[in-house]
Amino acid sequence: MGKRQQQFEDAVSVLKAEPFDRRTILLINKDMEAMLVTWPYVPTELRPDGDATDDPWGALDIGLATWADLSGVPTPVLQLEFERLRAMRMVYPDGTSPDEVDEYLGNRADARIGS
Repeated sequence: MGKRQQQFEDAVSVLKAEPFDRRTILLINKDMEAMLVTWPYVPTELRPDGDATDDPWGALDIGLATWADLSGVPTPVLQLEFERLRAMRMVYPDGTSPDEVDEYLGNRADARIGS
């Protein structure tokens, strides 16, 4: 693993250590739900010039067009909702989400398929 990749992973670990307010789950709308489900499948690439130490989000190129295609959310809406998801710490730069968000999505899926 390269130095930049390690810096990125260390910075993501710091983000993940910050408390997650599970009440924000109540704000998830239909578009955000589709985005959260597809977030792990969105292509990302570490930029050679981004600051991976202080701003892991700024160090990434995120495949927004692919994400829009995967989620079915129009790109302008996706960009707006992505900012909200980031601000509420519902997504992390490494393609993951807090356990509480994953549990919510799993419960929603179970309810939908009747498990």
